[in-house]
Amino acid sequence: MGLLGREDGLLKSAFLVAPMKRELAAAIRLDPQDGRPHRILGEIFESLPRMLGGGKRRALDEFKESIQLSPRDCSARLALARTYLNRGKPSQARIQLQAVVDEKNPEDPAEYPEDLKEAQKLLLKIDNGRSRY
Repeated sequence: MGLLGREDGLLKSAFLVAPMKRELAAAIRLDPQDGRPHRILGEIFESLPRMLGGGKRRALDEFKESIQLSPRDCSARLALARTYLNRGKPSQARIQLQAVVDEKNPEDPAEYPEDLKEAQKLLLKIDNGRSRY
């Protein structure tokens, strides 16, 4: 559903938000120790305007919960870093990005090369004084 929503754009896919939230809540109930549903919720909250149930604070909380439950999920760390950058907090973003670079046993080894590349790119932007994503 999330991929469909990304393809169609926010306004066309707003009807998918409620079913996605229900499915993610069910996933959390089934496996409360899995951080991935929290990462996806964070991405939803990050992309939605407040009037549709989104919000940066909610996104931050979900990303933090995701990392607490799945500390080797580099995609969650990248998402949290982007949120920090968008909020003008490059030092907090740097912590998450460096954790991606330093990860030796990523949760998703197939995604890690792309996550690593993105983390290095964002670290370079921070180093060059461009801390907005």
